[in-house]
Amino acid sequence: MLRIFDFSILDRYLFRQLLGPFVVALSALLIMGAVDIVFYLAEVTVVSQLSWGIALRLLLFKLPAVMTLFFPMSVLFAVMLVIVRMTKDQELVVFQTSGVSQARIFRPVLVFMLLMGGLNFAFNELIVPVANRAFSQTFQAQLQSDHFPALRSQVVFRVLNQFFYVGQVNAQAHRVRDVVIFETSADASKIISAKGATWSAGTWTLQEGQIYQLDVHGNLSYFHRFKEAVLPMGQVFMEYFFPPKSPKEMTLSELRHRIVILEKSGGDSRPLWMELYLKFSIPFGCVVFGVLGWVYSTVFVRSSRSWWGIVAAIALALVSAGFYFFLMAIMRALALDGQVSMWMAAWLPNFFFLIGATVLKWWV
Repeated sequence: MLRIFDFSILDRYLFRQLLGPFVVALSALLIMGAVDIVFYLAEVTVVSQLSWGIALRLLLFKLPAVMTLFFPMSVLFAVMLVIVRMTKDQELVVFQTSGVSQARIFRPVLVFMLLMGGLNFAFNELIVPVANRAFSQTFQAQLQSDHFPALRSQVVFRVLNQFFYVGQVNAQAHRVRDVVIFETSADASKIISAKGATWSAGTWTLQEGQIYQLDVHGNLSYFHRFKEAVLPMGQVFMEYFFPPKSPKEMTLSELRHRIVILEKSGGDSRPLWMELYLKFSIPFGCVVFGVLGWVYSTVFVRSSRSWWGIVAAIALALVSAGFYFFLMAIMRALALDGQVSMWMAAWLPNFFFLIGATVLKWWV
């Protein structure tokens, strides 16, 4: 039985051969991907009179998110470049005539794919959320006077069987004005209104309000006027009104926590589910693209004179990379529209190309 992580000289040799092209491909793709960001930041810098130092910081904060998308493509080109070079230099022929099968040569390549996928996952979990958060905070601070908007008006939200209307929210003062709370149950309904409220430690303190209790027929069964009343709210109010992070700024645990809160309050959690599944499917794309690179280079490049085979392999790799992200965008749109499940939208592109590559290799 093969021990995948017991590296021999051959394994270390192939791993070193793959690492260099991967870094070069990732750097080249990152530079091309950053061009659009540079144009946008340059326009914002000129129009909004930001300093070029701030623009450079924003660019650096945005690069990690772009980099994670290019990991699979870098694995694809690294595998293809190494296998094509080894074919042209007759190294694969030497290995095979020495009794080393393609399956044995594929072993360190597979380990490389898995490691790059794991690195992509760790990068997307530990670095990208922090960088995206820093980008948002820096951008908001520069364009909105160093703080988020303090006031919000006419906010409506739901927590379980309670419906809230708030006329105005002052985030800095922790105060709200014109509060109406409607609570329903099987045998009665309750309406609470107040001129204002403050919040701290997960509670609201309502001021100058009334409580109306209605029976099942809609008749008034209880009325009470109060100067001050305390209403427990937990963290739902703060989480709902002021979500501290966007989905792309959250880790897995934060996404799960936010999904629970949104689903309890009747909010739309589909974008969060999509982002959660993508955290796993995109790193697995390193394996899928690595398999594509292996199949294209071994199927179409049979000898050192297979120039048309090299052209065909490169063309197929470019088309596959473009179609992969096109298919992911289409599936994401369908999932957010409710036509397909989030899990299918995130994983279908991987399954499509992995099955396609396996069929192509088996058929040839």
